[in-house]
Amino acid sequence: VLVSPVVSDGANAQYNAWNKPFLETPFDWPAIRNNAQHISILVGDNDPYLPLAPTLTVAAALGVTAQLIAHGGHLNAEFGYTTLPLVLEQIERFQHG
Repeated sequence: VLVSPVVSDGANAQYNAWNKPFLETPFDWPAIRNNAQHISILVGDNDPYLPLAPTLTVAAALGVTAQLIAHGGHLNAEFGYTTLPLVLEQIERFQHG
């Protein structure tokens, strides 16, 4: 389960240096897809730190549809998410489906 995944430089340049380690090595999306039984992406539709377009491109590369959370922001405490029951729901769905 990917939550607000960092897959490109963000919309907010002050965080690009912090995100750099995630981006130094290109992701091998086909290998990830082939080695994962289940993939789910959760992302806020108005994340101020990460552009939505790269996340949607990753979802397509992984053969999944990103679940957009209306007004979710970055899905962190700043936006009211101190727990993420959606992650648990995804895990339970994977276990039973």
